[in-house]
Amino acid sequence: MIINDIRNVTDVTDVTDVTDPTDPTETPLKRIREEAEGGLCFDAKTGRISHIEEKEMPACKTEAENNPRVLYYAARRWSNHPFSEGCSSAPNRIYFEVTNQCNLYCKTCYRNAGSALPKEMDTEGAKNLIKKLAAIGVHELRLTGGEPTVRADILELIDCAAHCGLYITMGTNGIWSKAMTNALTERPIGRFLVSLDGPGLVNDNIRGAGSFAMTMRTMKTLIDKNRNVRVNMLLTRSALKHLDEFAEICVNSGVLHLSMIVPRPAGRAASEALSSEIPTPSDMEDAALSIVPIKKRYGLSIEFQYNIYGDHVSGQGSDPVVQKILSCPAGREAAFISPEGLLYACGCTPDWAGNPSRKNTFVAGNVTDMSAYDLWRTWQTSATWGVFRALHKSKDKSCFACRYYGAGCFGSCPIHAYIEENKFNGSDPMCWVGKNN
Repeated sequence: MIINDIRNVTDVTDVTDVTDPTDPTETPLKRIREEAEGGLCFDAKTGRISHIEEKEMPACKTEAENNPRVLYYAARRWSNHPFSEGCSSAPNRIYFEVTNQCNLYCKTCYRNAGSALPKEMDTEGAKNLIKKLAAIGVHELRLTGGEPTVRADILELIDCAAHCGLYITMGTNGIWSKAMTNALTERPIGRFLVSLDGPGLVNDNIRGAGSFAMTMRTMKTLIDKNRNVRVNMLLTRSALKHLDEFAEICVNSGVLHLSMIVPRPAGRAASEALSSEIPTPSDMEDAALSIVPIKKRYGLSIEFQYNIYGDHVSGQGSDPVVQKILSCPAGREAAFISPEGLLYACGCTPDWAGNPSRKNTFVAGNVTDMSAYDLWRTWQTSATWGVFRALHKSKDKSCFACRYYGAGCFGSCPIHAYIEENKFNGSDPMCWVGKNN
């Protein structure tokens, strides 16, 4: 099936609907999207994106013409203007924050989840958004929050995304009822990103008493049901002290991949009470040095923004959609949509809801009243993305002279630099290499 023009789409389900998302004979085999040069192919069997050479594109188009289970997004026909530089023709991944509500109140939450926000999109609005995302060639929908499972209609939203042929992943704390666990494991969710911030006492000090045991119970069920699970651990100083112990816990639970996430001093994580938990550059080096022996001892794959002492594997090898070689995907391969419909580049963006002056710096628009075409054009043309797409505007200049850039490290974080220095290409407060040179 070829999607030639999204400007004339009046019912996006006409071009994306799948009869039965649980039936492998009905779901799309491939989603192919034109890029400025060549294309990208999302393979539903492997869950991975691959690049297609320009010379191979005509054959891909012919395949789509002859096979209704191959979707071909003829994006070059959607506008007379060249594609924006420094980004994919449409987002490969959308992080849809379906709610800001949460069943935990973590001390380190940079989104300040659980606090009041403007009205969330209702069920029909959220489903219409999901259909628009599918229509413009988004490959992955990552459902996040808050905690996405506290939203009453979450299963309905998942079913909608599955019917549209999207690859569905979920960022979650894993604290659900047994009924929710059963319902989620019956659905085609490709990956669960489960938050645990260290072994029992370390995790519970941050996320609440008893949370470790509840999350571990859910995670065991997911793994027993052969679901793809990655553990996301916020790298506090306390967690770093128990990293070897936590790695052993993960491996013994059947976890293959652990991601160590650098804290961002936003939301509740910016409180003075947590300042002692924010790693220093020296702590970050200790974390990077620990990866090699832990992998050797346990066989656990650890993904880390500054993995410069490893086996020269760049990026996130376990991630099927976004690799993170020279940059994070913010505004380049991915974007976030807030519960009320704000479209912006990065989930760590400070005060996008509470501070109007900063919101205007980061927010590209509100998607609730956009057509599929308007949404795609906003991805292509909004000036908000510019700083993220031009690496010299979003990276510390020392990154470009560093031998580790693109070889284990994807460079400084523009949001962290902005929080620290009020400029996107400021120095990286977590980098020990630059500070030692």
